[in-house]
Amino acid sequence: MRINTDKLIKVSVMGQVSHPVKGQDHVEPGVSVKNIERADSYTQGYNRAFNALACIGNEALIVSGDAKGEKGVVTGKPGGIEHILIDFPPETLERLVIGDKILVKAYGQGLELLDYPEIKVMNLDPDLLLKMPLKEANGRLRIGGDPYNPCPYNGFWTWSR
Repeated sequence: MRINTDKLIKVSVMGQVSHPVKGQDHVEPGVSVKNIERADSYTQGYNRAFNALACIGNEALIVSGDAKGEKGVVTGKPGGIEHILIDFPPETLERLVIGDKILVKAYGQGLELLDYPEIKVMNLDPDLLLKMPLKEANGRLRIGGDPYNPCPYNGFWTWSR
């Protein structure tokens, strides 16, 4: 399968471990991260860029606090309160505090499956795509699983029997 990695750029974006938000009706896994800095006259400018550019599978690096130097991975981009979910090993999670800064190596926006132009890929690191159990047959692309448990990469929407 051909993808357009030669046309993609990698850029660093940064956010901070953020507080839980009152009124949420669920708990999200990992760490909620957003950029709380103001971009000149744009109240949410930096955070919008952080949310737009980060992709599932991107590497995250803690750059401040007791867990400085530890690495994790972007695992979610839930809408609504505009933040990114990042997972780290349990021992790293225990050392994080509100305000610790996390750099994300944003890579994947604009990713295309050159042999499947009708499929729109969104918010996915190409390195993660290449690790998925993809199968091509008869001009079709299948991503592992079965109809009742289609794929572990479906995140919150994975079905089970």
